[in-house]
Amino acid sequence: MEDKSADKAELKGGIISLKPNITEILFSLGMGDRLVGVTTYCDYPPEAGGIDKVADYVRVDVEKILVKQPSLVIGSEENSTKGDVEFLKERGIDVRLYPFGQLDDTYRSIERIAFLLGIPERGQRLVLDIRKELDFLAGDPQKTVLLVVGIKPLVVVGGHNLLDDLLKIVGGKNVAGSSKLRYPTFGTEQLIAAQPDVIVDLTMGSETKGRTASLSWYRQFTSVPAVRNNRIYFLDVADFRASKRLIVGAKKLAEVLKW
Repeated sequence: MEDKSADKAELKGGIISLKPNITEILFSLGMGDRLVGVTTYCDYPPEAGGIDKVADYVRVDVEKILVKQPSLVIGSEENSTKGDVEFLKERGIDVRLYPFGQLDDTYRSIERIAFLLGIPERGQRLVLDIRKELDFLAGDPQKTVLLVVGIKPLVVVGGHNLLDDLLKIVGGKNVAGSSKLRYPTFGTEQLIAAQPDVIVDLTMGSETKGRTASLSWYRQFTSVPAVRNNRIYFLDVADFRASKRLIVGAKKLAEVLKW
C-alpha cells in the first residue's frame, strides 16, 4: 500500500501556482492566502490579480521564484516545462506536478493537492461538490457537437479530454470524440462529413472582437446543420478550467443544447 505521508509538503513558506486552474483550486481549498506567485493568466478569483506574477502559460521566471524561496511550487503534468521544473528541483525547491487532462484526473489531483497541504477533507468536499453539481446537469446524448479550439487550421476537441467528458455529461455527442488525440486538426472535408448539430467555438474567450470573422468563415459550410440552422455558439474556454469553475462551463454547454 502506498505511503501517502511521503506526499505531504513542509509549508514553512509560501506556495507558487504555475497554472490558472491550480490557483483556483487553491482558493477553493481556502489556501489562497498562502500564494506568493501565480501566472499572468491567473485572473480568478479577483484576489489572484494582486499576487506577484512569476510565469506565463508556458514560460517560468525561475529567478523570481528563487528569490521568493517558496515551500512549494505546483504545476500541471500537461503543460509544465520540464527544464524549468528540473532547474528548480536542483536548487532545493519542492515542485509537484499533477494531471488535469480528464475529469477523473482533475478529481484525483484536487484530492492529492489537498492531501499534500494537510487538508484532505477539504479536497474530498470540493470534489463531492463538483460531482453533485454535474449530476444535476446530466442528460442523455442527443445532439452532435463540434468543439472548436482553433481556426485556420481548424483544431477541435478529441477524445480522452476534460471538455469531451463534460460534453458527454450534459448530453452532447462529440463528433471528434473517437480521435485518440486530445486536440486533433480537422480538415474542411471532415467538418462537412461530421455534420454536427451544434458548433461550440472556444477560440475567442470573453472577447467579442473576431467573432464576426469567425462566423463568416463557418458560414461557407452551408451543408452543415449547425451552420444552416444558426447553431454556432461562442463560449469562454476559461469557464472550463479544471477547477470548480468547470461547473460554470458545463452549465453554459448544457444551455446551448436546450432546443
